[in-house]
Amino acid sequence: YAVLVSRMYGRAVGKTSYIMLEHGKRHTTEVTIEGNLEVIRKVKEVITQIPKSKLLSDFTCHLGESCRHCNYLVELGFDPKTGEKIKEVKEEKAQEQLFSADLPF
Repeated sequence: YAVLVSRMYGRAVGKTSYIMLEHGKRHTTEVTIEGNLEVIRKVKEVITQIPKSKLLSDFTCHLGESCRHCNYLVELGFDPKTGEKIKEVKEEKAQEQLFSADLPF
């Protein structure tokens, strides 16, 4: 989380605290540059092990036209039948949909 937060906000994170749900105790650790670099290295290592063909097949619809997930794939810019990328999704459109959603709160 420290790497994600520091990248999102462009600020260094000095400490992280976690509450252990099992016993309710808090665990605080110092965040170091070396630790962040190690986390990034591990994430990159895992990412390179994900086969691209597996990712492509994850986006392929097997349910047919009645699949509610297909509309979601099209909005993300993927063809539900082939899994191929069909368009670039505009960030403004996604933001507009997010803020115009009818939410109960």
